[in-house]
Amino acid sequence: MRHLALTAALLANAILLASCTFLSPLAAPTPPTQQPLATSVTETVETTADSTAAITPTPHPVTHTATLLWQPPLGLALSNPATLYTAVEHPQMTITLVGLELPAGFPSVTPDPGYRFVAPQLSFFCHLPADSYCRGIGSFELIDSQGTRHSPDVAVSGEGFLSTEAFPGGTAITGGMVFMVPSDAAPLILRYVGFHGREAFFRIE
Repeated sequence: MRHLALTAALLANAILLASCTFLSPLAAPTPPTQQPLATSVTETVETTADSTAAITPTPHPVTHTATLLWQPPLGLALSNPATLYTAVEHPQMTITLVGLELPAGFPSVTPDPGYRFVAPQLSFFCHLPADSYCRGIGSFELIDSQGTRHSPDVAVSGEGFLSTEAFPGGTAITGGMVFMVPSDAAPLILRYVGFHGREAFFRIE
């Protein structure tokens, strides 16, 4: 009888232990380790910033250089003619436009209809020493506003025709050329061509 009671007690304990084991909850799985979100975002921003800096071009200062157009000396080119009373320097002579009126002693001649006379007066001063001579005066032409070139009709001065003879250093001669040009031709350019092809240009309004 005692043996049966002991057996019943053991059986009851076994049932109780099995019941507790069956009813105990399963252990929850351990979640995987994650990196903090803030660190991931920070690294992404830094990487993006580095990439942007790598492709951003470096600014360079822009230098503006002024280009000065070369201008030929006054009176030595058709594009830059001298004016009344302006001296033009040549290696041996100084040439100056000193007047635009018909010179004294000019014969009484009437221009053709639709034309007028233009009579530029030039002074030539020889730079050479007194025992040397400047060669005689060269040729002249008048260029009108249409580009037409006119030769002198008469070459006169107050003392006669403009000399073509050589003249001594330290002296000057003055003479005039008379052109007949269309009445509406203006402005005009007087072109002088000396020996050796040296030129001088004067603007006549």
